[in-house]
Amino acid sequence: MSSFVEYSNNQDLIAALSRFKTKRELLASDAYRQHCARIAGLLETPRQFQFDGACPLIQDFMRVAQWNIEKGKHLDAVIETFRKHPVLRYADLISINEADVGMNRSGQRFTARELGAALGMNVVFAPSYLEFSKGYGEDLKMPGENTIALQGNAILSRYALHQPRIIELPVCFDHFEHAEKRIGRRIAVAAEIEISGRQVSFVGAHLEVRNSPACRARQMAAIIADLELAGASAAIIAGDFNTNTFARGGWWRTARGGLRLALADPERLARELVAPQPREPLFALLERHGFTERGFNSAEITCRTPMRGFEDGSHLPQSWREAFERRLARHNYQLDMRLDWIAGRNVRSLSNDEVVDAASGVASLSPQTIAGLKNEHSGAIADHDPITADVIV
Repeated sequence: MSSFVEYSNNQDLIAALSRFKTKRELLASDAYRQHCARIAGLLETPRQFQFDGACPLIQDFMRVAQWNIEKGKHLDAVIETFRKHPVLRYADLISINEADVGMNRSGQRFTARELGAALGMNVVFAPSYLEFSKGYGEDLKMPGENTIALQGNAILSRYALHQPRIIELPVCFDHFEHAEKRIGRRIAVAAEIEISGRQVSFVGAHLEVRNSPACRARQMAAIIADLELAGASAAIIAGDFNTNTFARGGWWRTARGGLRLALADPERLARELVAPQPREPLFALLERHGFTERGFNSAEITCRTPMRGFEDGSHLPQSWREAFERRLARHNYQLDMRLDWIAGRNVRSLSNDEVVDAASGVASLSPQTIAGLKNEHSGAIADHDPITADVIV
């Protein structure tokens, strides 16, 4: 990899800012004014790492992958999967969500940079958050503390990456006063590549989960606006769109969502969660701007979400919460959803054996959702499954 400026230890910054209870107190403080330029430098600057020998493995089409790696807690298993899996090993363009840098839960590793180095790929990393907590659940029980304490999104590519940039997304939920305390915002990371003499814009996105479908549509609109400003004709957007079809936040939204869970036929709800397009307006927005997800995605779920002691229950009276949780037994206390997507504009997705690469002999595949991947302890590598699409421009 090329030389780079390493991130510094941010424990002093975390100590200075995490003591404030509310965002208003933070922003009004002398400590924030003292450190705001440093925060901006951390969160507003993408880091790029070039691998000098990077070269696409497939010449006649392009395999695109998307994976929310759940902070990179099992990074070695992620690396081995990309090295050895018969489909993922040929991915030449990858969107990665929830990539930690210097977090205790992921062994203080710079997950995106290490993954790129191991695979011989160019990398653009864009921070979303400076983390003030160690995470949640079992993360909190691990000995040690965060150091650099960043989480973000990344693009990995065997094509050269040009014009790397961060796309700021509208803020629909402020994590500063959440249990997993942090400062920052949702972002997408974008870059330009050239394939077959054509420029293609590639965006890796992670949209908001703790708000509404309308919020996610506004965030997608910001991504599209960036691409329009850049004059992008051919473009691919990949990411965790968090298309769970529920509106979250506040007691009314929680009550409506709880009633839906309580009253919905389990089979009908399962169909709605794997095909969320009618309830998530971001898909119609994509269509209006020339994008489509049709043909770029399989029909399987990508995330299984446990619902015992569901997070939003704190908005409800205890009796309501208990009643809703009893009804969740109808859904086996789990929601199976398709949250991860690839969408394209002025590029074409391929099907099985439609194109065979002359150089490598690799045949194109229909879109894949790759389930059942295991880490070194025989558990899931991440709480999302990776997806792929083969694309020709």
